[in-house]
Amino acid sequence: MNAQPALPLNKSTNQNAAIVMVLIVLDSLHFVFARLLLPHISPNVSAFYVMAVATSIVGSYALVTHQLDVTVLRKHLPFFVAIGALIGGSTVLTYLAVSYVDPGAAILLTQLSTPLSILIGMVWLKERFTRWQLVGAAIATVGVCIVALQPSNFFRIGSLLIACATPLYTLHTALVKRNGDVDFVNFFFFRLLFTTLALFGYSAVRGALVWPSAQVWPLLILVGVVDVAGSRALYYLALRRLNLSAHAVILTLSPVITALWSLGLFGVVPTLQQIVGGVIVMAGVWLATIGWRYLASMASMDAKRING
Repeated sequence: MNAQPALPLNKSTNQNAAIVMVLIVLDSLHFVFARLLLPHISPNVSAFYVMAVATSIVGSYALVTHQLDVTVLRKHLPFFVAIGALIGGSTVLTYLAVSYVDPGAAILLTQLSTPLSILIGMVWLKERFTRWQLVGAAIATVGVCIVALQPSNFFRIGSLLIACATPLYTLHTALVKRNGDVDFVNFFFFRLLFTTLALFGYSAVRGALVWPSAQVWPLLILVGVVDVAGSRALYYLALRRLNLSAHAVILTLSPVITALWSLGLFGVVPTLQQIVGGVIVMAGVWLATIGWRYLASMASMDAKRING
């Protein structure tokens, strides 16, 4: 990605903190919005209209501010096609999943992205990870399995959908970190555009393309503005400003807030199995992202004391 201009330390820190706080709240709403849309429009097509709303907003902004650059598309066409297909597939699967899983459990299952990110980093990006990071990834995976293995076959279908969606979104994030070297506005617009095209194709294949009723359009616009245009813009801004570990830690706070949304809006109380699995997931993610540094520093201090 293009280098960002240096900012005074306190100003940069304050901006990052503001981005992080708003991102956590907005990110926690993804499955909540999907569940709110469920009674009004089929999940086979709702994701397409939500993404189309966000694309229209960001595209209009790019045109009005004269920042739209078609040469960016020509130069990076395979990249945008790839991430559009990955995000589109992931999005439609998560929208389908909320027909079977409550939002709080759904977002816990997406924490599988942490061990997947470590695996992709090791195999594809040739990154090195410590033993404790690998242990944390394994613990998080165990926690996800505990949440997913509910006694209901109905729940398991939703878990399977999210298990398929999470690797798609994780791979897209890795592609963006490695190849997203374009200015932010053009990157974001073409990312949204090709995701919308992918979702259109998915909906057309299912024969699900129907025009929404007048009553559902305000909700579609709200979700497009908040959950896509707002939330994803902050997601990519944070990805550019922070290292990957810090970015992962931030998003582990989202399940807690989503559980509160789910309880307040839908009256869904987490089961004991979900709570236990969720605690294990969060512990594994903490260890894989920042906890290993703490343990390494403690081990180093002990070694210094022993060696005098």
